[in-house]
Amino acid sequence: MNDRDALLRAILVQPDDDTARLVYADWLDEYGDPDDRLRAEQIRVQVEFAAALGDGLPWRHPTLADVTGTVRRGFVAEIDLPTDLYLDRGAELFRTYPITTVHLAGRAPFRVDTSTDRPDRVFLWSFGSDPTLPGGCQLPESFREPLTRHPLGRRFARGGDRERVACGFGSPGLAWLAASEVAVDLARRLNDLPPLPPTRAPDAGPGPGTV
Repeated sequence: MNDRDALLRAILVQPDDDTARLVYADWLDEYGDPDDRLRAEQIRVQVEFAAALGDGLPWRHPTLADVTGTVRRGFVAEIDLPTDLYLDRGAELFRTYPITTVHLAGRAPFRVDTSTDRPDRVFLWSFGSDPTLPGGCQLPESFREPLTRHPLGRRFARGGDRERVACGFGSPGLAWLAASEVAVDLARRLNDLPPLPPTRAPDAGPGPGTV
């Protein structure tokens, strides 16, 4: 690993650390070409004026047309992409960008359960011997298992069958937030990056449980 890669790796490991970003910008200034020096200036300006930039700057992946996102403090921080594309290329993106939020789109990895009045089961991921959902996509075990234990949801056995486990969420917003956190954590683990602190939604409820 050369110096440039090592400095970028430091940003990937600690995406909230502005110092790592500024050190990277200094290296680009000292050792890079004219394009690198322009990039260094962009990083410094965006770090300095991060609060003024608010929601960040729009971004589109240079080769993957279905991947868009948001740049914050000089680097891509959020990405939007179809669930299937995340499962295929997500880990690769995390090797280049300090991503902290993933917005999955297209075929949802959950379905609406209208058979119950229980609010914590309205939006759920269903698992078991056949994890393929109608209109949804098949999730690997490495993605499904963390969802069943996510603190924003409720883990329960479907129909009393302990072999068919589901995780319910009280709203689609909580379901997608849980999916984002699991997507970020999985991609970071595949790249030997430490986990990020979990997000706690203000309406998330009392925490994890099995019912």
